[in-house]
Amino acid sequence: CMTQNPRDRAIGGLVMSALVFAALCAIALAQAPPQMNAVEYTIANAPGSNAVRSFRGQYFDIVSPVIRYRYSEVFWVMQDRMPIPADIVARYNNSVMSVTGYEFDVVRKNATGGFDPVPCYEAYNHHYIVYMMGKDSKMAAIKPSPMAAHMSATADWMAPVGLPTDGPDADIPAVTYFSEGNGNEGRKSYHGYPQGYGQLIASPVSVVPNPMMINTKSPDGSRNGGPLPASSQAPLGALYNGMIECPCTTRIVRGSAEYSVQPTGKCAKGVMSVSACYTAGSTISPDVHVIRNETVSSTTLPPGCSIQVNNNTAVVTYNTLQTSTATCGAGTQLPSVSTGHAVSLVDLRVRLDGATRTATITLTGPAAVWFGVGFGATVMADLPYTIVVDGQGAVTEHKLGDHLPGTVLAPSVRVVSSRVAGGLRTVVLARNLTGLTPQHYTFAVNTASIPFINAIGHGADYAYHANRTSAVLAMLMDGVPSCLCTLSAGTINNIPFGENCRGEILDQQNSACFFDTFGGGLPCCYHLQSLLDANQTIPPEYDEIYMRFRFYYEDYVPNETHNLFRLFWEAETWQGEYDIPRSPASVPVQERIHMLATEFKFGDMMFAGMSGGANCSFRTDVNCADPSRVTSKGVNLIYAAAHCHAPACLYMDLINMDTGELVCRNTAVYGVTDEVYDEKGFMYIPPCVWGSPAEGLQEPPAFQLDTNMMVVIATNSTYKHYGNMGFWQMRGAYAV
Repeated sequence: CMTQNPRDRAIGGLVMSALVFAALCAIALAQAPPQMNAVEYTIANAPGSNAVRSFRGQYFDIVSPVIRYRYSEVFWVMQDRMPIPADIVARYNNSVMSVTGYEFDVVRKNATGGFDPVPCYEAYNHHYIVYMMGKDSKMAAIKPSPMAAHMSATADWMAPVGLPTDGPDADIPAVTYFSEGNGNEGRKSYHGYPQGYGQLIASPVSVVPNPMMINTKSPDGSRNGGPLPASSQAPLGALYNGMIECPCTTRIVRGSAEYSVQPTGKCAKGVMSVSACYTAGSTISPDVHVIRNETVSSTTLPPGCSIQVNNNTAVVTYNTLQTSTATCGAGTQLPSVSTGHAVSLVDLRVRLDGATRTATITLTGPAAVWFGVGFGATVMADLPYTIVVDGQGAVTEHKLGDHLPGTVLAPSVRVVSSRVAGGLRTVVLARNLTGLTPQHYTFAVNTASIPFINAIGHGADYAYHANRTSAVLAMLMDGVPSCLCTLSAGTINNIPFGENCRGEILDQQNSACFFDTFGGGLPCCYHLQSLLDANQTIPPEYDEIYMRFRFYYEDYVPNETHNLFRLFWEAETWQGEYDIPRSPASVPVQERIHMLATEFKFGDMMFAGMSGGANCSFRTDVNCADPSRVTSKGVNLIYAAAHCHAPACLYMDLINMDTGELVCRNTAVYGVTDEVYDEKGFMYIPPCVWGSPAEGLQEPPAFQLDTNMMVVIATNSTYKHYGNMGFWQMRGAYAV
């Protein structure tokens, strides 16, 4: 009922006069419940001149448990359940509530026991998820997730799940959640649904907040005067604190990437970036000297990274043509020579010569004690063939037992040389490629890598080891353009870094895609971790804030109230976040805009990523958006909210590529006065809402599963920004 346009409107084939329409609006406005926040909520796609919206139904308030943290610290954890008021729980026991909207705020308690809103520049809401649980639900580990380790020490993602039932509520959610427009924009962005729609929940009993807040409250009391880590990208005098972008600081421990060689076929996971390719080439073997790095676009080379070795010199090539169908080693004969070198407890070199059928093995270890290498194994339980050099230089061959010294084998190696220098013994051995017996290891020239275990002893005689470990020997083949593959992209605080980029974000070689260029974002934000560098002191003062919610609700009416399910897509195509590169200084200020786009089918939002997938249960699966229920009438889009980050976000578009129609544009609205809810450098984003024209809304658009869609996000690129997000967080319903 949010239009002041007096023009007649056709509804249901009848003409509603301006007078009647105005009367209906007045009634609806009179019945609108009071708002929690003293703001004016608007939508982006109002058909008339008045975009202001209100809420409907009754309401209840929920205040989160306290969020207590110091300047620079991240608070990111699933909090305790907060009970819904008892009278509402009793009213909806064995019944269904329809949540019609909600408000959100970040507050502090004041001297009178009430709450005051907190300025965005003091407490930055990176994002929140808030769950509403029914009585037939529980907390459960829904799947292993590296992301969960940022919130707590567990490797499981703990979240509410519904319990199945055969009763009348079998298709009514026992859990629902709210996370549309859920970042810094959340407190002033509208979260409301039109008549006939809501998020349904059976027998609601509690609310579970999952906040991610960053404390940017300046210790000296100024607006924006706190210390920053060296990796902050915020310019001098910025209206925002650079820590809101989760820069990776010196408190973060980064584990190196690991690479392997693939002589044939394709990599299970390729090397994704040019810089990582050149790093892989330079570190794959200490004996190989890279004489040239080159970047090409070729149909004759496999996509990504490859290396060609000739007599211990190498050329490393990155092929940018991701559509190339060439395979590793394509167009070449099998090599006659391959070499490998790995530095572990024992320095191991292996040269395999197919022409002479000879394996040359060089072992270097401490001269005074025994050392050994077991081939083709990662643990002793693999019972590997092992070469042992004792403290006098004697060489023996063994078949190890499971944590046992094993049995001595017939000798098959010939000692070419043995020398001691600088406290190290180096032994050069030669033997046939083929093992003397089945217990002897057989080498193959075209083997890409050889896992091995190695150990050193306490004394000169072969006995229980003093230290042991495992490693991998990468084998490089002369004359063959072997692929370089990623075994591990690297770790951040012992959590594997995911290199998942594809599409345009990969084509742009975005720095967030690759471990070696990743500088900030969620992997560097942990619960209660400081975003200051290790040499900076964390200010001792604690701040205490809360998240506050007001939920609006009404009774569910079967066959009249339609459940709204989650629809979701990312401009960064499941990477989760991306960096905004800084525009060159030569670019005019008004043209410093970074664009990112991705194309997909509407049904992809109901199959992939965060959606529950086909044949899912609305009762048990909080992300269920079952495509198998879609009829020829399609899916109606009811609510669409963009989630992107201040201070760079400009707008996001949702486009129907089949018709060329701009379905929705969400534009960031930045603060002007610097008062609370209007802070400079921070923003809100009016969403798109569709419903009945009688409510002053556009009719909901309908989409088929195969409708071609596009998401576009535009951001200010005057400065570099870490960890931006380009999410469409939406709600839809099956068209009837």
